[in-house]
Amino acid sequence: MRKTDKSLGRRQFLGNGLVLAAGSLLPPLSLAQARRVERVGLQLYTLRNELSQDFEGTLAKVAELGYREMEFAGYFNRSAREIRQVLDDNGMSSPAAHI
Repeated sequence: MRKTDKSLGRRQFLGNGLVLAAGSLLPPLSLAQARRVERVGLQLYTLRNELSQDFEGTLAKVAELGYREMEFAGYFNRSAREIRQVLDDNGMSSPAAHI
């Protein structure tokens, strides 16, 4: 039976510590590759109760919060023309729909 020595020598310990210290000084790679998100939207299913009570007012409030992209999950008995008008009035668009 062969006995293995799992202890760490002084030189190896110092070398490993030096590598760890040097690595911690490098900027994270995720920051180097981060891109700015141009458009953030809102999935309107999260506001379905509010929309059913006050459709136009809820979308106006969402626009005040800074959202410009909407994903509808139902149209609350509104025609496409009515939806488009409310979106245009609030400077919004709807590039996606929940089906």
